[in-house]
Amino acid sequence: MNPLSFLKIIERSIRKRRKQFFGETSERVTRIERSIRKRRKQFFGKSSERVTLAIYFNSLGNCFSREIAQLLQAGLVQAGISCHLRTENDYPSVEAEMHLVVAPHEFYRLGDGSRCLNRVSSDRLLLLNTEPRQTQWFKTALPVFKRARHVFDIDLATVHELERLGYSASHLPLGYVENFAPYDRRALLPITPETEALGPSVTNWIDTDRPLTNRPIDLSFVGESNQRRSVFFARIAPRIERFKSHLRLMPPGSGSRRVEGLPGNWHSRITAGISQRSKIVLNVHRDENNHHFEWHGIVMMGIWQRALVITETVADAPPFVSGVHLVQSSLDELPERIEYYLSDPCGVKEAETIRTAGFRQLKEQLHLPNILKEAFRPFSHSPQIRP
Repeated sequence: MNPLSFLKIIERSIRKRRKQFFGETSERVTRIERSIRKRRKQFFGKSSERVTLAIYFNSLGNCFSREIAQLLQAGLVQAGISCHLRTENDYPSVEAEMHLVVAPHEFYRLGDGSRCLNRVSSDRLLLLNTEPRQTQWFKTALPVFKRARHVFDIDLATVHELERLGYSASHLPLGYVENFAPYDRRALLPITPETEALGPSVTNWIDTDRPLTNRPIDLSFVGESNQRRSVFFARIAPRIERFKSHLRLMPPGSGSRRVEGLPGNWHSRITAGISQRSKIVLNVHRDENNHHFEWHGIVMMGIWQRALVITETVADAPPFVSGVHLVQSSLDELPERIEYYLSDPCGVKEAETIRTAGFRQLKEQLHLPNILKEAFRPFSHSPQIRP
């Protein structure tokens, strides 16, 4: 082990012991920490501790929040911007210029999240909201937005709402990162209670740029159950029974939570793996009046995984265009669309064209390292991201 790694281990141990034995404020332990940082700077140079951005997610929250934090980290690294991940159990990074919180509606609500960043000044705090404006969680996060210098949002319509309410806000679409590990197309599908019934022909299948028709699952949907979705799938069951489908309706609040004994990104890996093996990834809204473009499900779990996305009617979400990069229709027309793109020879050919165009649009127009460079440039003095 090199000396620098050893010093970092000591620092982590001190932070843990300070919280365990001395509470939040122990001047004696704080002096030891300062001494270690001074020695590290003296022997290893200033560059060894310089971090442009610290990214925080709540380890007790939605697994997708962890996935988004990991995606941001991968994009920033490829952009040449130094960063590291932290959770609500860590103290604020003393090396970071800026602090970015993913999913503030849950970060500040669960565990020690409310105390983790309470000493970080507002001019160094950034937030990434992931909840659409019509949800209760968006309303939960509103008081937190007042603490921050700026709020990023993955949904363009929610950005407009935040600006209307007087917040500094901008759109941060979650774009493409080359070789993002949780979406590895070469990986076997993990065997868990939700995948073991699929069999080896599905779990061992690997996408090696094969045509869409070669995928072993015809239709997939993964999401939380509610009455609207349950009624819909019960109604269309006779029409899709001839197709090989993977329809997983999970109990509300349970589907994307952290599960003890499984890797932290298990849900992302499984959902991405199912999408990579599906011809069609279906998106059905929770609520009748909801036309929110569900970026994670449509783009990250659908278009990115090179599946054909068929969604209930959604709001516009540039640069994606309905009929060119994805398919949308009313709820009543979804069964006809599914049958057309799976059974009709013209539909099968169109499906291949649309899914290929969708992935190309994501990769070429939403290159996340470039997006992040532009997004964080106004908030950093680091020469790494200056023009």
